Amino acid sequence: MSRVLTRLLLLTTILLAARVGGAAAQEPPLGLQIAGVSDAGYPKAQAVITIEDASNAAAPALTAGDVQVTLDGKPAKVRSAELASSETSPLDVLFVFDTSGSMAGRPIAQAKDAAKAFIAQLAPQDRVGVMAFSDQVQVLQDYTTDHAAASAVIDGLRAAGNTALYQATGGAAVKAGGSLASRRAVVLLSDGADYGSGGTITRQQAIDAVTTVGAPIFAVGEGSDIDRAYLQQIASGSNGRYLEAPDPAELGSLYAGIARLLRSQYVITFDASAVTTARSVRVGVTVTSGTRSASAQTSYQAAAAVAPMVTLEGIGAGESLTAKRTVTAKISGSQTVTRVIFRVDGRDVAQSSFPPYSYVYDPRAFGGGTHTLSVTAESPAGPADASVRFASTPVAAGGGGSMFMVAGAVAVVLVVLAAGAAFVWRARRNASLPPATVQIAAVRARTPAPLPVGEPPPPAAAEVVEEPKGLLISRAGSDLGSEYIVGGRPVSIGSGEHCAVRVPDRGLSAVEARIWVRGGQLMLHRITSLNALANEGVTGGWSILDPGDSFELGPHAFEFRLIVERPAAEGEADVPNILRDPEGRASPPPAPVMPAPEPSRLRLVELMPKNDIELPPDDEERAG
Repeated sequence: MSRVLTRLLLLTTILLAARVGGAAAQEPPLGLQIAGVSDAGYPKAQAVITIEDASNAAAPALTAGDVQVTLDGKPAKVRSAELASSETSPLDVLFVFDTSGSMAGRPIAQAKDAAKAFIAQLAPQDRVGVMAFSDQVQVLQDYTTDHAAASAVIDGLRAAGNTALYQATGGAAVKAGGSLASRRAVVLLSDGADYGSGGTITRQQAIDAVTTVGAPIFAVGEGSDIDRAYLQQIASGSNGRYLEAPDPAELGSLYAGIARLLRSQYVITFDASAVTTARSVRVGVTVTSGTRSASAQTSYQAAAAVAPMVTLEGIGAGESLTAKRTVTAKISGSQTVTRVIFRVDGRDVAQSSFPPYSYVYDPRAFGGGTHTLSVTAESPAGPADASVRFASTPVAAGGGGSMFMVAGAVAVVLVVLAAGAAFVWRARRNASLPPATVQIAAVRARTPAPLPVGEPPPPAAAEVVEEPKGLLISRAGSDLGSEYIVGGRPVSIGSGEHCAVRVPDRGLSAVEARIWVRGGQLMLHRITSLNALANEGVTGGWSILDPGDSFELGPHAFEFRLIVERPAAEGEADVPNILRDPEGRASPPPAPVMPAPEPSRLRLVELMPKNDIELPPDDEERAG
């Protein structure tokens, strides 16, 4: 009996396993296509992807961790993956209708109803355009958010004439290519092959045109006389879909399916800073959702990464400087600047990785004569330079200056004589006082006289950090995470209002220390204060810190970093440099500028002469 039971249990287990395995094997696959790629926000780029679930389920919920992007086979950092929303990424959809004579009657009526039902599902921000073709191609409605107006234009379509299919494909490419929307789509309906149009665009030129636009074409073939091969080519070349409706009644469900696909689009934002020249770039996208995954590839034409422009303010060409002058480099352009270097006569004198990019020129440091101040702004697109020649004339030490020196010497002698007389007078006076009285008088002599009650102390001049060279990052205390700039000249750190490095903590002394950067190290000169003496036992003194070292002031701890760090060694390119890039991205080194490849295809404007796309007549009836 036990043997029979065992066999039954085993058989049941096998059947259940087969059922579960069959269910897993039958899980509908994911479909993925890249609808378009744009690097308008370089160094960030965006890919619009369309996800198709064979089970007609809602689009899977994706995060940046579910998506992988490659550029020419090399991984690119994915910054975000967001389901396309008409509020953040409006859709431009262009309907292209075949209005040739063979579409008369039921086919054109069903096509109108299907398109109007599609429009009814769009968000208010989405735009609709309408084109029609028979003997010629006509733009009947430019892109508009007035969905009622677009539907009215569609209602007025009539079928007559031949089929300018190739011309219509080129016209649709031109129209969609002029859209600035991040999400674009073309829905092209045809019931036959190109015939009797006498158009100027060949079949291959039309196919080539749609591959350069970045807008997917949903090619819908209606009826039995369609040019299936051509429609499949333009759909595949544009990363769209080919759909077939043997019966006009099927157009409604096909258009509804297109609308559903567009609602399942994702906008993938990734780092394209590795692309520094105008060229064709291969993009690969892989999406993983649970146990399912899908991949797709396409190419896009990267825009030229234009280096920023630099201008110098605060100094003019040929000017003669006799005193210190602050010179500022103004950067314009969309490129991310990684570092700005100032040079005088070819020698590096200052550098910074964040604005304002300023340098204080001192004529005494370089002497008289003609000098050249130059600045270089480094970016992923390459360096940008600016320079200015000027005269430097430090104030001479002779002449009138000698009179001031004589007067100063006389003043010093008088002060010494007065001090000596005062010393003799105090010595004679103190000789007649008890020892304790002498000690108290000595202490009082070293103590500044108190200010009258109610009179505020004189405000100290606010300090300014010049020539930024370092950064202090708070690692402990009430200001945890705060960052403070340190320059090449000594400034104060403390709670005082005048401190260049002011820590908002009244528990600290007004001035705790003097700090500055020299030779890549932080100079720290602690000042004896009641706070330091009571809490830390510190009586003052010097400390020299290397980048990465830390020091403490009361409950606060600060880590020292250089603003300009060493270039990343081989293998470190992916390590983020938080000082060069506030978003945590490691900026790649500038790449050599390569010449842009010659275009292998005709430009769209050459494919579509203006006289081949007619606008609707003013006083005549809109006809197909």
